Amino acid sequence: MGKSYISAEEMISVDIFNEITVSDNGKKYAYIKKTADWGKNEYLKELWTVEGRKAVKVCNGAFSVKFSKDGRLSYIRKAGKKNQIFVYDGEEVQITFKENGVSGFYCWNNEDDGFYFLACEENKKIKDRKENFGDYYFEDRDYNYPDLYSVNIKQSVKNNVIISKIPKDLRDEKKLDISEKIYSPGNININSFAVSDNYIYFSGSDSPDINDVENSEIYRLDLKTLLIKNYDISGVNSSLYISPDKKHWLL
Repeated sequence: MGKSYISAEEMISVDIFNEITVSDNGKKYAYIKKTADWGKNEYLKELWTVEGRKAVKVCNGAFSVKFSKDGRLSYIRKAGKKNQIFVYDGEEVQITFKENGVSGFYCWNNEDDGFYFLACEENKKIKDRKENFGDYYFEDRDYNYPDLYSVNIKQSVKNNVIISKIPKDLRDEKKLDISEKIYSPGNININSFAVSDNYIYFSGSDSPDINDVENSEIYRLDLKTLLIKNYDISGVNSSLYISPDKKHWLL
């Protein structure tokens, strides 16, 4: 009998499981199932959550999956054409309504009642240039630095219910966004961050350029005073984590 080899089609057809995430109490876990859709010539990404032996499909196209300390599931997926933060606790609820969407990085706050997240405002300089001279882009120059925002879940849900009762042709969709900008880093590109008590620690680079990101520095933002401390630790990659006891960093 000749040796059997797996074909390229068979290899691509194997389901892939990404972002396997376990809740703090170990009773729930979630994952993204990546399946080849040959008809559409693309991968289908399904978010599933499991508790005991019960598995529930939450949605398609999600990423950045996280659990709160009390076991609620959060993630980012597209709402319309923009990425937004959602929470799933038996049903899916949209929490952010940023006009330009949120970036791929966010985290639960200390109280587990909301999020800190990154989002970019529209670059007025680029917008004006596009309107006057057409759509073009300067490589290594046209950067849009994200700002740090916070949003409360209950307040966002309540506001959404109120606005959804207004007839759609009279509704101001921009009022759905009740997030608060808490810090604008200027010319520091925030790559990732972690919350510890009254501080946010983040890795920041001169720009989103890959060479700068790989040489990020570590900063601390005091949430009470909004003062910044630079730890003069450079040459780290973009990832930053804090240990559960809040005594150690993982870079």
